[in-house]
Amino acid sequence: MTNDVHQIEIGIVQSLSIAFRDPITVIVYMAWLMLMSPTLTLFVLVLLPIAGFVIGRIARTLKPTALKGQSKLGMILPSWKKPFQACVSSRRSMQKIRCGSAFAA
Repeated sequence: MTNDVHQIEIGIVQSLSIAFRDPITVIVYMAWLMLMSPTLTLFVLVLLPIAGFVIGRIARTLKPTALKGQSKLGMILPSWKKPFQACVSSRRSMQKIRCGSAFAA
């Protein structure tokens, strides 16, 4: 019981430390980027949301195609399962026989 409470305490403390550390890290990085090159920083800040929108749009259009491919693969793979398992099991049997005959003297 005390171990569970300790694990929960550790999880809460880590969550709080991340919640306070990450925004500070982002602010420091943004300040450093502005100091290094304000033009490039503004360009990236404008371009990043646009690129994210385009990538999200492409992912949404590819999702139905990927689902069709997964379902077809799900139909194909079970038909290969039996021959593949037979091949693997016969190979293992052959290896056992060879090892057995090599040590039997």
